[in-house]
Amino acid sequence: MEQTNGQSSSFPLLTIFESENLGRRYDKFRLQGVSAHICAGEITGLVGENGSGKTTFLRMIVGEIAHNEGSLDYPQFPDEWHLRKQQIAYIPQELAVWYGTLKENLHYAATLHGFYGSENEANVAVVVARLGLQEHINKRWSELSGGYKLRVALAKALVWQPRLLIIDEPLANLDINTQLLLLNDLRSMSRHPEHPIAVLLSSQHLEEIELYAENVIMVQTGEVVYSGKTADIAQNRRENVYELAAEISLPDLQKSLISLGATAVHNGKYFIITTPVAVEAAAFLLHLLQNGITPHHFKNISQSIKRFFNGYSNASAS
Repeated sequence: MEQTNGQSSSFPLLTIFESENLGRRYDKFRLQGVSAHICAGEITGLVGENGSGKTTFLRMIVGEIAHNEGSLDYPQFPDEWHLRKQQIAYIPQELAVWYGTLKENLHYAATLHGFYGSENEANVAVVVARLGLQEHINKRWSELSGGYKLRVALAKALVWQPRLLIIDEPLANLDINTQLLLLNDLRSMSRHPEHPIAVLLSSQHLEEIELYAENVIMVQTGEVVYSGKTADIAQNRRENVYELAAEISLPDLQKSLISLGATAVHNGKYFIITTPVAVEAAAFLLHLLQNGITPHHFKNISQSIKRFFNGYSNASAS
């Protein structure tokens, strides 16, 4: 039985999309080396700073732009693009304005994908209930908040049961509570016992992605620096990395770390401490306390995707 982010799956994981060294070259930018394996029943997080190539990758998957390096494949889909695209739902960061009521739009979206009559009615009812849209069913675009507009975009996609759902920066304009509700919805939908789907979402919300995504693809300035299971990030590392906030100067902190063979930098918000891998979190915290350093914030990021980002560059990505 397959494992998904620490939980067992009751169905075999089917590969929905895979790529090998996929890339796209422009005059002044190149996205390269994207090797990915995306399965039904799992969430894959695509992370990277603005301008790193995330949206380029998503647009290649949905067929909006062509790749000119590497290969991509959709093992479960037809070869013809017009049929393949009937299996893929893409929600861009900038949502398109829709007209009429929410109910009318959902029925229309289901009809466009071949659902009629009682099946159409049933699909709409299920999606409305699942996404908590009952009280908004007769509202129009202008009457909904940003969070609910995103839920409607999800509903319009899910009502026709796609097998691959791609969302570009869905968390960007949501408060933390709405982010977590959305991610819980996506996890539940990806693992649906009858219609499991593959979910690929891009985001800069690293901690939320680590909590909910079974897989991570990390892109930096057009290059993939990690692609694989979230739980396996830096599994074979040669050092540990910790975030620390404390009332101490950087020189004094560095002096206190000499006996551990550790180094420290400040990224503008936290001290980032790199230690030998043998210095585990409990021993490191004890060392701080014994040296009169009381942490206001402490986090072990040794296997976090944070270590790939600017400000954590003293931490090896191995």
